[in-house]
Amino acid sequence: MEVFGPKYIGHTLDLRTIRAFILDLELNEADTLLLHPDNYDSLVLEYRDMYREPMPQPFYVLGVYIDEADANAIGPLRVPKDRVVVLYDDTRPHRVELARADTTLGDDGRTLYRCTECGGFVTPDGLPITGSLRKQYINWVKTREDPSTVRTVGECCVKG
Repeated sequence: MEVFGPKYIGHTLDLRTIRAFILDLELNEADTLLLHPDNYDSLVLEYRDMYREPMPQPFYVLGVYIDEADANAIGPLRVPKDRVVVLYDDTRPHRVELARADTTLGDDGRTLYRCTECGGFVTPDGLPITGSLRKQYINWVKTREDPSTVRTVGECCVKG
């Protein structure tokens, strides 16, 4: 495992900045991005405000695992506020377990439909998708750079 950082990547650590940073460094599925606990909390709130649902755990951006750094860490894994640390080829035990447990759908070219109001997964007719199929869709979206999604009015948010 190679450690890079702490690195300043912009005035605000938000989803857009993190995505751009991942693309600039060409990070991949074996890498992890560590955030200071305050920055991680801000990201969780941004995600909730944007998608109106809790941020999934574990959380990935473009296939890169986003993790909250230990506030008491010392040495190379210490992450100051408003900075990030990249762990190339992360081999920490819990990261290896996450990789083993990741069960994603095959890339079958299916189009995913999301509610325009809440962002939840729906059928083409607007009916909410729940249960294990919803979990599969979430995993599928997390591991694809540009999943094909279409916004539609969902029954979940239609006011009667």
